[in-house]
Amino acid sequence: MGSLSKASFQGLRVVALLGLLACGVEGTTNAGLISYTSGTGGTFDPSTPSSFTFTNFGTGSLSSGVNYTDVQVFARWSGTTPYPGAFNITSLSLSTPGTSSAFSNISFLAGTTANSLRSNGYVTLNSVVNTTNHSGVQLTLTIPTLTVSDGWNLQFALGFTDGGLNTNATAFQTVTAVNAAVPEIDPATGGSALSLVAGVLAMVEQRRRKRAAAAVVATV
Repeated sequence: MGSLSKASFQGLRVVALLGLLACGVEGTTNAGLISYTSGTGGTFDPSTPSSFTFTNFGTGSLSSGVNYTDVQVFARWSGTTPYPGAFNITSLSLSTPGTSSAFSNISFLAGTTANSLRSNGYVTLNSVVNTTNHSGVQLTLTIPTLTVSDGWNLQFALGFTDGGLNTNATAFQTVTAVNAAVPEIDPATGGSALSLVAGVLAMVEQRRRKRAAAAVVATV
């Protein structure tokens, strides 16, 4: 009876480990953000929300010698159609510097056309931004789950003003949708997970055989 309990316990441990590893592989497959290159953009899986932190925005139309005091975020879509319909870009925040109040969401309407600018209104910066420090500003936001084709993209830029005399924007960064394929074993992730599972199963089997052999010796 005791041997049966131990065997059952070992089985439960293996099942639990398999479940955790499967979740880990699935989490990697459905990571949302797939890639990001500072100053350029990246790729995302539209089947799940994706959080990006954009850094190193290009100068764009920013004017040298101007100290900008307020900021807003510009967004537009482009690339492969069809357009997914109305959606919101959420959880927007700025750091280095931060802002005195939170950004509102950026709303894309049901009929927003390609390359039409959407924005969320100005908020005040905690310290001024100019062409000497703008590349250190970091923008974080979340793209929702979207039904789009590969190649559909979103573009983001920061719009700055010094109170109205100068109103300019950085260069845009682009993030492009790449729909997740049917899950396959990735040698860098799933392959290593399956190797670990195989190792655990081999260890359990080895221990089972040792117990069985010891039981035979004990009864001789």
